[in-house]
Amino acid sequence: MNTLYGVTRHLKSPPSTHCLSKTILATLCLSLSNVGEAAVPAADITLLPPSGSRTTFMSLSGYDVHEHHAAASSEQPLFKSYNRDADWWDNLVAEQIQARMPVILMASRGTGEGNMNPIELSGLIDAFNRAGVTPNIMKVACFLDTANWGIRAQSIYSQPFDLANNNMFARIVFDENVAPWFNTVPSQWWYRINGRPVIQIWGLNPAMTGGCINHANNYTNRLTWLANHFEVVYGVRPYFVPDKASVDEFWGDSSVRNNPDVYGLNGWFSPPNEPWTVVDHKHRIGTVIPGYVNPSHPTNPNQIIPRNNGSTFYNGIVSTLDTSFTLIEGWTNYQESNALYRSDAPGWSYPNQYINYLQEFNDPDARTMKLEAEACDTYNDFSSGNYGGKFRRGGDLDIQDTGDGNGWNVGWTQAGESIRHIGVFFANGNYRFTLRYSAPGNQQVRLRVKGQDLGVVNLPATGGWQNWDTIHLATGVNMSRGVADVELIFVTGDTNVDWIFIKKE
Repeated sequence: MNTLYGVTRHLKSPPSTHCLSKTILATLCLSLSNVGEAAVPAADITLLPPSGSRTTFMSLSGYDVHEHHAAASSEQPLFKSYNRDADWWDNLVAEQIQARMPVILMASRGTGEGNMNPIELSGLIDAFNRAGVTPNIMKVACFLDTANWGIRAQSIYSQPFDLANNNMFARIVFDENVAPWFNTVPSQWWYRINGRPVIQIWGLNPAMTGGCINHANNYTNRLTWLANHFEVVYGVRPYFVPDKASVDEFWGDSSVRNNPDVYGLNGWFSPPNEPWTVVDHKHRIGTVIPGYVNPSHPTNPNQIIPRNNGSTFYNGIVSTLDTSFTLIEGWTNYQESNALYRSDAPGWSYPNQYINYLQEFNDPDARTMKLEAEACDTYNDFSSGNYGGKFRRGGDLDIQDTGDGNGWNVGWTQAGESIRHIGVFFANGNYRFTLRYSAPGNQQVRLRVKGQDLGVVNLPATGGWQNWDTIHLATGVNMSRGVADVELIFVTGDTNVDWIFIKKE
């Protein structure tokens, strides 16, 4: 028997899996029955937009990823292989859905010499479509990562990036960054405030690679030009959120503060003692990170922000709630040790820890949630190794691709195996639990919520290992506001499991 994570949060494909638990604040009333009705109504398994949050959190999600680098990092993602292919995009979207992120912030480093080419964002939109994500569930915001602007200026013009040169700005910023981003991401997905798409801009430090010059009174002029040109091309005027240092430092352009197209300023973060900031200029803009290690100085304590078992991030979220929006850095950033993805690394108490923190604050009303079986926090699996060889970096949970292109499923399940998600956030009210499964013959499972056994559910045969159906596991489950573990136990085995969908009745 293989059991992981004695007390914390985790899932699988044909036989089974098991999961253990965390501190729980929800109370449960067993006013329910063994349901057992297959093919549930679509409304019972359709995500509703997150609601009730005091701010809009947006996850800065880089896509400059490579499996050999991820595997060598101290914060390995749970998911493998960490390459920018369709599976990688599918997993990224599934994580963001579980976190109930209302906005995913996607960077551009340009189509020239950048390693985050915005035309690659077609992979994100394809993954949205495969997952059934619609624009009312999640929006996409633009982040201009300026890291390559100086490099491009040197490559094309043999000089630093010059804010006094509008032709240079037009080519590098609009032609190579803004236009490809907004041409790739369809307009219905754009994150807008008062109808205006939002563009966040990283710093323009003179010391950036390749150099940046002539900030004073020029940065604001370039932003005005960019807003005008964007409006000509796309029929709408954008809002900008520049980096505060590029405005307030002695080398910056303070006149940007009064630019009417500037919505606010981003204060970013600063090691070792500033994991979150709020800048109150025009509108309150927040930034928060879970931790940080400068890869150039990994042993310098002044270049490190420790995770502190998740408290750094949780406290940062609480401190940035009353903002117009808060940027969260950086979902996939194993390079700087501030990733938020699922992980078994020491900075995580359980794989979905940071995702669950976000679910709580993104969606306080907790009307719908989706728990992927293969991504459970803990599991009980009687066989050695991952029979399907998919999804997870290691362990004994058996996972395979679903035959219908709907991600992955846990399989090869045996009687007595189980999977568990730890610390799922619930609001006050009654909840319905629905399972997507497949099984050639009639089988049985048992649902356990907050350690309370909700009874055995009979699963009708679906006619094949990859013939999928849905069934209500329990209805009328009364929960109090707080977190609870959700565990699925395989009574008879021989059942494939895709996900558990939870909806407030």
